[in-house]
Amino acid sequence: MWDWGDGSYTDWLGPYVSGDMICVSKSWSEDGTYEIRVKLRDEFGFESEWSDPFIIVIESEPPNIQITKPINAIYYGNNKIIPFFIPLIIGYINVEVYASDAISGVELVEFYIDNEFQANDTRAPYLWIWTEKKFSKHKLEVIAYDFAGNRNREELVVWKFF
Repeated sequence: MWDWGDGSYTDWLGPYVSGDMICVSKSWSEDGTYEIRVKLRDEFGFESEWSDPFIIVIESEPPNIQITKPINAIYYGNNKIIPFFIPLIIGYINVEVYASDAISGVELVEFYIDNEFQANDTRAPYLWIWTEKKFSKHKLEVIAYDFAGNRNREELVVWKFF
């Protein structure tokens, strides 16, 4: 018998031969965290205790993500100098990202420059220090993944010098 963690249970299944692998399936219609348990009963009617729960997260919403630095301003050596109509970066900069996920949590954030992977971060505050010397316009892209396998991305066109 299976306890699906949402208040529903299967009927007793079987009989099965000892050692047989038993496969069942279930789908959930609502996002959430479910604790799945199983219980066995032998041919004499004796029941086992419920198993330890197997935890599954069903989530359809991707994580929230926002590039918080750089923004539209001129930066020199990681310091915001003045607001500007685009991000203009002179020297290195800490690329900072806000990411959140209310159900399963954020697993990691990846950082890309011009579609090339640069780094990832698995703990908030999510950041990567961009030290590579570049001399033109670039696409900065960040992708956040949650523990349920969903992802969300944000990109920003920046100009970087030195």
